[in-house]
Amino acid sequence: MRKNITTLLYSTLLCMLFTACGQKAAEPVYYHNPVVRAEAPDPSVIRATDGTFYLYATGGNYSIYKSDDMVNWQKVGEVFNEETYPKEIRNDRKATLWAPEIRFIKDKYVIFYTMWFGTEWLSAIGYAVADTPTGPFTDKGILIDSKPINVEQSIDQFYYEDGGKSYLFWGSFRNIYAIELDIT
Repeated sequence: MRKNITTLLYSTLLCMLFTACGQKAAEPVYYHNPVVRAEAPDPSVIRATDGTFYLYATGGNYSIYKSDDMVNWQKVGEVFNEETYPKEIRNDRKATLWAPEIRFIKDKYVIFYTMWFGTEWLSAIGYAVADTPTGPFTDKGILIDSKPINVEQSIDQFYYEDGGKSYLFWGSFRNIYAIELDIT
């Protein structure tokens, strides 16, 4: 009982303080899931230089969604199309794109992508760049290819910067790997 009275007194005091200062207490902001009502696995989100949020998701050509508040999203495009799809995938229709990772590097929007060809030994990581978060993205090719470097599951990449250097981590339940990058 005493705790309830104390809580009530503090609440009343705060209310009086905000009223005396001419300010209203901030209204709580609520959101409801799903925030993106679509099939959008493996999301990667970035806040663009203009403050707008962009979400990139696995599926098809990597759908791009836009939001001002990270609650209300609208689809605004795709990273790739038939002409700009990574050439390795255009040449092998069995391959699919997975797990995008978006970053802003050297004044460019850089999207790292996983290419999955159906087995642990046939996967690769590449990247594409654009001047704006909605593209157009230009494919720059493969950075890591599982088979030639004898690494299973070259998937699920993560870009990281430290001390002026850039690194890419990747892997899965098999192992985790890292490499220093020079993205130009």
